[in-house]
Amino acid sequence: MKQYIREFFDIVSRCVAALAAVCMLGQPAQAQTIYSGGDIPAGWNLYFTDLDQDSYGDPNGGYLFPDAAPPSRVWSTTSNDPDDHNVMKWPLSRAKEGRVIALDMVDLGQNIGSRIAAAREVGATVAWIELQWNQLDPGYGQFNTVLLQQIRNAATELSAAGIKVAISFDAIDGAALSLPSDLGPRVEAGTLALSAKEVTDRAIYTLSLVKQQLGSSGVALVRLGRYADLQFNTQTSVAFWSGVHGYVQTVGQYVHSAWGNDVKVGIGVTHTGLTTEPTRSVFGAVNSAADVVISSFVPATALQDPRKMRALLEGMLTASNGKPLVVLPLTFATSPNAGSTEVRQSQMLQAFFDVWDAYADHMPLVLFSRLDDITPVGVAFFDSIGLRSNAGKPKAGYHTLRNLAFDRGWWELPLPARRKFHMGFTQAPYDAPPDQAGQAAVADWIDNKIVQHGDTLSVHLDGGIPWTEALADGFTAQMPPYSASVMGSWQNYAARRKPGQKLLLSINPLGIPRNLLAPYWGRGQGFTYDANYNRIPDGVVADSEHRMPPAPFDTAKFDDPVVKAAFLKYAIRALTYFNPDYLCIGIEVSATEVVSEDAYRRWLELHKFVYTQLKAIPQFANVKIFVSISATTYMADEYAHLVTDTAAASGSPYKYDEMEPAIRARLQAGLHDLLPYVDLVALSVYPHYGKYNAYRMPASIYDALFANLKAAGLTDTKPLAVTESGYTADPYMLLGQTLFAGTADKQDRHMKLMLYELSKLPNPVDFVVNFQVRDSDLQWKRMNDATPGALFVEFYQYFRDIGLYDGDGNTRPSLDTWKSYFNLPIVPTNQ
Repeated sequence: MKQYIREFFDIVSRCVAALAAVCMLGQPAQAQTIYSGGDIPAGWNLYFTDLDQDSYGDPNGGYLFPDAAPPSRVWSTTSNDPDDHNVMKWPLSRAKEGRVIALDMVDLGQNIGSRIAAAREVGATVAWIELQWNQLDPGYGQFNTVLLQQIRNAATELSAAGIKVAISFDAIDGAALSLPSDLGPRVEAGTLALSAKEVTDRAIYTLSLVKQQLGSSGVALVRLGRYADLQFNTQTSVAFWSGVHGYVQTVGQYVHSAWGNDVKVGIGVTHTGLTTEPTRSVFGAVNSAADVVISSFVPATALQDPRKMRALLEGMLTASNGKPLVVLPLTFATSPNAGSTEVRQSQMLQAFFDVWDAYADHMPLVLFSRLDDITPVGVAFFDSIGLRSNAGKPKAGYHTLRNLAFDRGWWELPLPARRKFHMGFTQAPYDAPPDQAGQAAVADWIDNKIVQHGDTLSVHLDGGIPWTEALADGFTAQMPPYSASVMGSWQNYAARRKPGQKLLLSINPLGIPRNLLAPYWGRGQGFTYDANYNRIPDGVVADSEHRMPPAPFDTAKFDDPVVKAAFLKYAIRALTYFNPDYLCIGIEVSATEVVSEDAYRRWLELHKFVYTQLKAIPQFANVKIFVSISATTYMADEYAHLVTDTAAASGSPYKYDEMEPAIRARLQAGLHDLLPYVDLVALSVYPHYGKYNAYRMPASIYDALFANLKAAGLTDTKPLAVTESGYTADPYMLLGQTLFAGTADKQDRHMKLMLYELSKLPNPVDFVVNFQVRDSDLQWKRMNDATPGALFVEFYQYFRDIGLYDGDGNTRPSLDTWKSYFNLPIVPTNQ
């Protein structure tokens, strides 16, 4: 865990950097323009200052940039921070409660296939099927049996996935009527009312055929007309609209009697028709026969500033006269030729959810349109309204919708039928009592829970290497020639391994920061750090971890022959003593690459030497040997794919403080060169540190992670694993100014997301380790009382609350999620 000390100190320096960035806001940045309203230039985006670094922007100012993604950490796509100068104030999302996300994802006649998984990922529980009456019933006795079969096929797929349907049965389609040919001309001429029995009986019969095709599929909503207010351009008579009212009433009664009262019925209008006269009054009367008011919201270029979203939606709610409002569809384009961008679509979705949260009780269902771009029709707006391309490639808006839904508790993803990975914990104690009996009680509690909830034990040795003894080891004795401190720890860890447990053993030649050689483990002086992270001897001599390295290791580089020899011998002793199933010989080596390219390349030579030598020893042939990397180093937000350069000021990396110029390419090259020398790619996963500091728990972070790993050369057959992971379940403040807004719910979402993403990968996954079983509040308090150093105590908060049990030993929701996977039958892949 102490590998994060350098990153903790970076938090301190980040505060200074943030202040500097704030000061720069008063200066004109390159290609930056204060937005004062009006049209936004094609391809440009509107960003908002985020001074308190909580990822939410200040609504009191906006700036235009040509950048495809926010140009730095100081800029946000959102404009909803209640106080951008206060880290303790940020907008709180509302739980989903009874709200429904519907998705336009069905193209009749086509296999829905992978779109079902995509729908689940954005929280959709209802799929839209659009039908016009005259498509089903072109003329008397001419029912479209092909279309009816396509409805059956789609309904069967959706029902098997547990997804309900919302359908249209439109008698009005904008300025046209979509009635059978023997009815339409008479209704249009005014000689036959829509409410006439001849019309409603025919509609009901046709709907009964649709019901037969839907089978057992649940139905959430039936729309009886699309953009019906446009019909007012040609039909203004009271008689016509009275007929529409009667039609909605009679057909709605049938729907309720045949499909149940939970199915809502309404007639669709445009946002303009709903909110402006004379159609506002007309549909105020028509909708008295409806269960819900259905209105589209397709603002095109009329809405470019997300801060105007609230007023527009509140106008729609007011015009609904107290009836529930169904937004169907909600549509934003992405093409610059349509006056938009991917960021704009994303921003509008964020702004919409802010209002939806405020009026959740009045807006039961929203249809997001579409999942995928439609096949190009030559109109820039309609060609780009999808959340993904027509080839299924996610846009920023898809990730945004997924994040917004995930943040509110929309989780519609089922468990797999089996788990493909082992699961376990480290033996990290939750308390450090001074007496042996107390220590034994803590160890017993931890060990019992590991057995109860896991099949894998992780022994995590990251406090140093017995460099001198390892180098001098001639293997003349069966037991290692190490100090009492080393052997006492080894004996304790080994004795606590239970029969049948898989064992992950981690050792580490890297120190803190990661460009330094690991400290000495044995009898020697302790040390502190100066402002430049140099080790300063403290004069305290003890047999312990974290001692000053003795000569020649005090000046040695990673690739020096003495380091290679000593670390190889230490690894052989560790393998022989512990007999692990997995050996990690470098912890979070990506941090070395971040700190120093020269140090990483020297370390890589050390690693290649040790790995090659160990793999040549037949005794260890079945042990998987590897190193771990920090997952968050390769994660990014939903705008990552929009950034094509290597500039530091991209706004998209998850660990933005690590993204110096050209480092992305360097990180990928470093991983590419490492891959042939590891048996699996191991991840350290702590996503509460990074871009969002636990203000948010985005669902899309793994997409960028795996994309970056694949760009470095990871294949679908290379195994993965998680050597350590965690997410804070309680909030805490670092240095009195940096808030980590963790909650038990966010921790649970982290667990669901991590296990789901690993399960859906084509890659084999060997194991997943959650670092702590129980929060270490008691241990942290002892540290605080002992005052070993204010910065260290502050830093340790980062790991204090990542247990699946809280500090008092009470279970958290994340434990239920963990157990839901652990209780599945295990079918390991490629192990």
